[in-house]
This record gives sequence, C-alpha cells and structure tokens, in this order.
Amino acid sequence: MLKVKNRINELLSAKGWTLGKLAQRSGVDKGYLSRIARGHSVPGILQAKRIAFAFGKSIEEIFEFQNEE
Repeated sequence: MLKVKNRINELLSAKGWTLGKLAQRSGVDKGYLSRIARGHSVPGILQAKRIAFAFGKSIEEIFEFQNEE
C-alpha cells in the first residue's frame, strides 16, 4: 500500500490560499484536494503535477511517497 505525506496545508497557509483557490488554480476538485490534504486519498500523477504547478513547486517538494509493508 502506498502512503503519502504532503505539505498542502502548510503551503496553503504560506500563500494565504483556501482549498477553493487551489482547486481553481490547479483544476483539481476541491473535495478531492481536501481528501488528499488530510491524507485520506493518494493523488494520481496528473493531480500531483497540477497541484505542484499551482504552487510553483516540484512534486517532491509537496509529496513524500512511502511504501507501507
């Protein structure tokens, strides 16, 4: 199983954005972003790229992917 840690909430705070603003900038559904930010969903590569691009960061700067064994 894949586990993902992310910095979405930290970056939202730093930019003064809401999830709605991130959804608007990234094209990723707000509800899905919420589940990703809380660690309840793992983003696909396209969604991770869109989120990273919206923040002006690389995927690796936002997401830490780990295998659970």
